Amino acid sequence: MKRRKFIQSCSLATTQAILLPEIILIEQAKTPFVPVTGSWKLHKNGSFDLISSKISLKDSFPSFNGKPVRPIKIDVEPDSNGGRIIYTLTKGKIILILNKKRDRLTLDSSLEGFNTAPHWFLPMSGSTIIGANRYFKQGNGFGGPSGVFQYSMPPQKREYPHNNESWSIDSYLSTGFIAPDGETIAVAPFHFDKYVCRSTHHNKNYRKGLIDRHLDYNINLFEIGFATENIPLGSSELALPTVNFFMGETAYPTFRKLAKEIGQANGIKRDKKTVYGWCSWYEFEHNFNQLILKETIEGLKTLTPSIPLEMIQIDDGYSVHGDWVTSNRNFPDGLEYAAKIITDNGYNAGIWIGPFMVMKTSEVFKNHQDWLLRNTDGELIRAGTFRGVDDYILDTSHPDAFNHLRHVFRKLRSYGFSYFKTDFLDWGLNDSTSVKRYKTGKTSAQYFIDVMKMIREEIGNESYWLGCIAPYEQMVGYANGMRYSNDVTGMPGAISNLIPETVACQYMNGTLFLNDPDTVFLRDYNETKHLSAQDVTGFSPSIEVMNTDEKVSLALWNGMTSNCIVTSDRVHLVNDNMQSLFRFLQPGSKFLPTTHLNWEHPAEIKNALRHLPNGDYAFLLFNTSENEQKKDITIGEIVPFDSAFVFRWGHNLSHFLGKLSSLSVKLKKNQAMLLYLSQSNQQIPKGMKLFG
Repeated sequence: MKRRKFIQSCSLATTQAILLPEIILIEQAKTPFVPVTGSWKLHKNGSFDLISSKISLKDSFPSFNGKPVRPIKIDVEPDSNGGRIIYTLTKGKIILILNKKRDRLTLDSSLEGFNTAPHWFLPMSGSTIIGANRYFKQGNGFGGPSGVFQYSMPPQKREYPHNNESWSIDSYLSTGFIAPDGETIAVAPFHFDKYVCRSTHHNKNYRKGLIDRHLDYNINLFEIGFATENIPLGSSELALPTVNFFMGETAYPTFRKLAKEIGQANGIKRDKKTVYGWCSWYEFEHNFNQLILKETIEGLKTLTPSIPLEMIQIDDGYSVHGDWVTSNRNFPDGLEYAAKIITDNGYNAGIWIGPFMVMKTSEVFKNHQDWLLRNTDGELIRAGTFRGVDDYILDTSHPDAFNHLRHVFRKLRSYGFSYFKTDFLDWGLNDSTSVKRYKTGKTSAQYFIDVMKMIREEIGNESYWLGCIAPYEQMVGYANGMRYSNDVTGMPGAISNLIPETVACQYMNGTLFLNDPDTVFLRDYNETKHLSAQDVTGFSPSIEVMNTDEKVSLALWNGMTSNCIVTSDRVHLVNDNMQSLFRFLQPGSKFLPTTHLNWEHPAEIKNALRHLPNGDYAFLLFNTSENEQKKDITIGEIVPFDSAFVFRWGHNLSHFLGKLSSLSVKLKKNQAMLLYLSQSNQQIPKGMKLFG
């Protein structure tokens, strides 16, 4: 594996210029959520508009399966807060209630008189977007893609057809619109336990002239709706979740407000604030075993001073998928014994499990194929291949399959495991129109939520639950933590996925979940081993070894942007420098939020700001571009004072730069720099770590 060059040096100088990713930095850090007044406008033809100060969504209309409904009668009843619209169809009615509340607009919808729900019901569709030049897209889960993006514009003139002129972008959990001056509308329902919610930004463009050379006009459109999946209604009313529209002066505070409201509506209490642990996957993959577990724990005992890890987690490889409580030869004395090894040494015991996964070699597959999910032709669905063996999907609509899974989690909890990393959860969320279940009549979200409720019941509220490869919507209120990016196999993967997802998903960190950034890399041995034995169908990651400075940069990024710090490296075998780094990253007992000052403006130099418990600030800059970058910083745009005593900071570094009102930073490719900003003319407190 060829190691890329990574230059360690950097330079600092004082300056009076302001230049940090070409935006006003501190809007999100200094400015709380400031609401913007919005209103509804109802039209006699049944269409309606949402209007804020700078952004409008006009000519909206409900639709089934992406097609506008064709009512035989429309009753429009406006009032001072919005009003009600009733669309009478040949069979059944659609009722929309548009309302204005103290801090948001709301859209309620229901269906009456239908025997069967549509596949998709969209209470708001065909909405023309006016005044916004950017949109926020939230990925469905693990890996995104998420972020703030510009609305693309077709070319004014062309000679030949282009394939990228018409586009459609889906978003889940939340979405939003951002005007050039930052005014924002953030959109989401509060509840996801019955229906998948999807919103879509798309366009229509029209051309004129010979060979369609000239652009006539382009329209950006929006729709939001719910997967009702043809479930039977029996003529009873179907009420859909309320869609909420928060309007604010700036983007990040508006989305942060939205996330907090979703959390409160779901009764989320963040009792577990931080994670500091060890996971077996990134060095040993499927080969981790009982002997290595003991050796790893014995190795941790040799560290002086000790590293107070709270959790040790066994990852995939301890059993055949599906037969979760029957350990293989890697753990000859069983999982209860393995958990006891961990807990007897003062750590919480963690376990990896893919609840919906069933290997072809498992006893479940051999004896209970009626427990497995099938396609509409009645064929078993092969969802993946692991270690050369096909995996299938457990059909939890079958009561015996459901009870089997309940038994698994009950057993694992009784063994002493209290940290659960549940993986490949998206296998359990399959549109009910596209599969054949043992028992029908519910949406995919309802079947999925049945399992999530059961898992939480069995592991108890005292257990920590990490969701991986999981849909954000249906994990709200159940999982403590959520993995939000792909596995990190080197700096290219981090830059392309981990770092942008970190920034995009920061608004829900600590409100809906603890955002989990994956592992911290410390070791300089076995560096090419991760994923070398994994042969998941269609997944062949490119592994690239990181040098020490890249590992430090990425570790500081994870430490500054997350309250979950986990490594897979045997800490007693890494060098003193990296041990010191890992100690420096130790989370405290209290969750510390992070602000990305250029959240709505993707930039080559990423940043993260943290207000430390002692009142000082940590500020990280990370150059993720291919070239050296130089940026000028004004202190008053970072923290709420015009000048600060500034230190270059790190796990083995505390260098005073002076009392500065501005400074210039030069960063090499993949290089990060951590600054400590204080109003006090004192050295950084002894023992100060990244979390205080």
